[in-house]
Amino acid sequence: MAAGHSVNSLGREGALDTVVDGRTGLLFDDPTVEQLVGAVERFESEGLVHLDSARIVDHAARYDENAFRRGMLRMMVQHGLEWAEIGHAMAAE
Repeated sequence: MAAGHSVNSLGREGALDTVVDGRTGLLFDDPTVEQLVGAVERFESEGLVHLDSARIVDHAARYDENAFRRGMLRMMVQHGLEWAEIGHAMAAE
């Protein structure tokens, strides 16, 4: 998605957080050949090949390294970590 291409993915785990069905790609339910073929057919029949690549890139940016770091910092603060502890944790990389 970071390159502006839609994603067809098994609708489990991280894909449920990152792929918006019909907007940035599509999700299918089971890891079977039939489901994958159905996903490709849906992708073609619904014109998902023509999704807005700029929208896909913008959506993917929500999950880049900087967004991850901001989210982790926010979570640390919400759970009561002091700034000194957070700085020490970030410096340990």
